[in-house]
Amino acid sequence: MKEGDVVEMHVKYATSNDSVLFNSFTSPKPITMEIPASQFKGSFEEALTMLSPGDSGQFLIPVDSIFKKEFGAVRPSFIDSNSYLTFTVKLINAGSKEEFMKKQESEKAEKSVKQKTIDEELIAAFLKEKGWQTSKTELGVYINVLKEGNGASLNKGDKVFVHYTGRTLDGNVFDSSRKEDGGQGEPFDFIVGVSPIIQGWQDGIAKLKSGSRANLVIPSTLAYGEQATPKFGPNSVLTFDVEIMKVEKAK
Repeated sequence: MKEGDVVEMHVKYATSNDSVLFNSFTSPKPITMEIPASQFKGSFEEALTMLSPGDSGQFLIPVDSIFKKEFGAVRPSFIDSNSYLTFTVKLINAGSKEEFMKKQESEKAEKSVKQKTIDEELIAAFLKEKGWQTSKTELGVYINVLKEGNGASLNKGDKVFVHYTGRTLDGNVFDSSRKEDGGQGEPFDFIVGVSPIIQGWQDGIAKLKSGSRANLVIPSTLAYGEQATPKFGPNSVLTFDVEIMKVEKAK
């Protein structure tokens, strides 16, 4: 290994009297880091370059050197300046930054395919229960039109004002613009194709005309993905009752 390579590892470091300052071995996921330039002879980074994937090692590094040159912090008074920190390392994986990025992208794509299959099964069961007659966008948003608007179609750059109520598949409201659903009573506005909102909203609402009201069923991969909130968990399929109140066409 060398400077600039990316490593996945577990690491623990402790004082000479075995006071543990940090321990990732108790965490489910290893630490991932890019090996920076060595700050001094005998540094932790230099020690890492001596290992190969699957190796374990233990390194003693002078306290004053590690705190001043590595941590950039003042040595705690309870640690003797003439002592060493003991680093215990288990190197799980290592490689170039390019290799690591390709691996991450491959794992992310594989995970996304699996999640899409799970989402589709959940959505199929939900739509069957509701009896909604939906159309599906190319990206995968399901649209159940409640009222067909006769206003303008939406294009990128248009400013759209939307009343909405967001629900989980079990019907619990997690967010709304409508007073009757706990909101402020003012429509939410955003720029089509520009504003940083979830992809499922950009995709689904762009298919509606001003004056339309519809249910959007959005797969987790087009909603909040693995992000969880107090009102819904990770990988949640969400529904939105949306109504296009007004559209200001892009100039």
